[in-house]
Amino acid sequence: MGDVRRAGSTLASTMDACLAAYLRERGLSDVEVVYFDGPQRMVEALERGEVEMLSIWEPYSSMLEAEGHKRVARFSEFMGVFPCCVLAMNLEEELEELVAESLAESLSKKDYVDYAPKLGSLINAEPGVVRRCLAEYEFHPKFEARDVKDYLRVVGLEATARWATRALSYN
Repeated sequence: MGDVRRAGSTLASTMDACLAAYLRERGLSDVEVVYFDGPQRMVEALERGEVEMLSIWEPYSSMLEAEGHKRVARFSEFMGVFPCCVLAMNLEEELEELVAESLAESLSKKDYVDYAPKLGSLINAEPGVVRRCLAEYEFHPKFEARDVKDYLRVVGLEATARWATRALSYN
């Protein structure tokens, strides 16, 4: 890792927080983080040598690995299960409960793999790659306040943990 001078990520994203945690854990405080507005630009920067490492989400990391790039780490290997993407709804209570139950059932059955062709066409990835990547994710219909607090601690945002816990507990 000594040859990594610059790493790419997206500003204020989960990947940014995960990269910061990774660099801190590995003692790589001298690595400069360069921010990009999306994954395509990040991949181009890696290919041109503007950065030596990326903190990028699936399926881009698997696509890069298939092209011969080395995967350095999976964030879940050193952070455990963490909230990455969160769905929020502001609907009437009965409808919200119905939608939430339907979504939870679908995610628990991993029905989302049927959407691989659509997702693949949106991001220019093969449906097979998208299916493999989706299978790696663990979808949780709910996270407890303590799960979010633990995540904030791991990524170095302890200062916001008390605020987040109070906000999540608010009814």
